[in-house]
Amino acid sequence: MSANIKILIVDDDVYIGDMVAAALTKQGYEPVRAYSGTEALLVLESTKPDVILLDLMLPGLNGEELINRIKDIPVIVVSAKVGIDDKVTMLTQGAADYITKPFELRELLARIEVQLRLAGRQGKAAGENAAKEIMKIIEMIRMLEIIETTCSPAEFLR
Repeated sequence: MSANIKILIVDDDVYIGDMVAAALTKQGYEPVRAYSGTEALLVLESTKPDVILLDLMLPGLNGEELINRIKDIPVIVVSAKVGIDDKVTMLTQGAADYITKPFELRELLARIEVQLRLAGRQGKAAGENAAKEIMKIIEMIRMLEIIETTCSPAEFLR
């Protein structure tokens, strides 16, 4: 996985942002941080991330206001707002996905993978799975070659 897949984390909670950034780095992504909606707009002027993780309750420009200004980048809302009205509103305003806090990192990473796949960017898990499958096939071919050189097909089937 190349580190050129950028994920913008927009969250004023330093602990959650640090935890998510560490997990993204471990997966081979390049996390970019913003702690407010206004800061996120400044980041977006100079960087186009592949996915945005957006908290709604932000200082200054909040997530609901910010999402209307984001174009052509999948946004996964990561919020403590658990109401169905909040979820439906954000999804209809342009969010690609919505996950509530607290969340499991594995689930968040899977949702990021889905958005990267939908956007035509292959995430780490998909690339690793393909590499593992190729290695399995190569190993099977090697085993067949060894069998062919050590015994006849009739001997092998006994």
